Amino acid sequence: MAWSESVDPNYPEIRMETYKSDDPTYKHCNRTHYYDIPTRRHLGCIYEGDGKGKEFQEVLNRQKEIVKMNSRFSSFDNVAKMYADIVPLRGKRKTEDVRPIWNRRYHWRRVAKINDNKYVLHDGDYIVGRTFEESCDLAPITWERKADGDYMTVRNCHAPYYSMSRYAFLSDALPRTMWFKIDNGKHYIVEGAKEHYLPKFKAHYDSNVGKHVVDEDMTITFKAHADGTFERVSGLLPMKVRRMNKDLKAKYDPMIKDMWDWACVVLPILGETMHDWGVRNAHAEKVSGRSAWYWDRETSAERIREIVEDPEHEFRLSLVAIASWTAGAFDNGSKEYRNMTFAPSKDAYREFKKVMRKVIDISAVELR
Repeated sequence: MAWSESVDPNYPEIRMETYKSDDPTYKHCNRTHYYDIPTRRHLGCIYEGDGKGKEFQEVLNRQKEIVKMNSRFSSFDNVAKMYADIVPLRGKRKTEDVRPIWNRRYHWRRVAKINDNKYVLHDGDYIVGRTFEESCDLAPITWERKADGDYMTVRNCHAPYYSMSRYAFLSDALPRTMWFKIDNGKHYIVEGAKEHYLPKFKAHYDSNVGKHVVDEDMTITFKAHADGTFERVSGLLPMKVRRMNKDLKAKYDPMIKDMWDWACVVLPILGETMHDWGVRNAHAEKVSGRSAWYWDRETSAERIREIVEDPEHEFRLSLVAIASWTAGAFDNGSKEYRNMTFAPSKDAYREFKKVMRKVIDISAVELR
């Protein structure tokens, strides 16, 4: 199957991908896919022999529909007009001013007016324990009119989770000159040839207030110009890269080795207790404030570093215990043969070091 890519000179915003088989037997599989270049959306597929009459007209109609829909998100005035033009839902939601952007069945994908100078495009991804009004502070797209111009703020979902609904919403509700890109697990807002890295914001559940609290917000803000272009006005955001920070590695690796040597002395006294979920969870909550399921993904690196740097820290035993369990240093063989106690080995130390490097967070960081 041979593949080729081209652009129709009569329709410069449509990209064509053509697939042709070298085997005449599979001639019926020859086809051309059409994509809208600015938004990367699939417009349709036409098989060889079908002609380009009715089918190609459907492709053009689909592109016109995309252009029309995306024009609603291209400026503050267009968003305000869209809000005014959409009839609110009636029935049991008539008092909530719910104005769905697309299909009215999906009422959670809506536009909301905060005041005359601020509108939000919401995907319905409410953070646990928050009302709609509170969640608007964390909406995927916010449009604001200020004294010096109009601004659009874009936000991803919250770490360490993923949200396909948030990704799909950003793909649908960005201005036509932008598109949402996922590449190797990283997320970007692409504008022309520029890629703006968009990490997830950080939050944790606070049982004292019964809802999630934002630790670190991550947004990109663009200023909209009259000619339809956008200029990034917010600072660059930190991206972790695969290599390690050499200074942090040199500082903490000896401390990790000291902790392991200490663990080999003290952890045998725990016996088989680490096989009890309640015990593991208690250790995890002491060092991270999270359950044993998520402690190594949601813990604060500053908190872990504080424990590692202080040999007399009250939670040092809890840290080495839960880190050793995560590293597989407790015997987990069959019930017939295992002793269920701490079982140090070279492999266990290697995994322990990986876990500790992760929670200490010695990854190098670049601003993107």
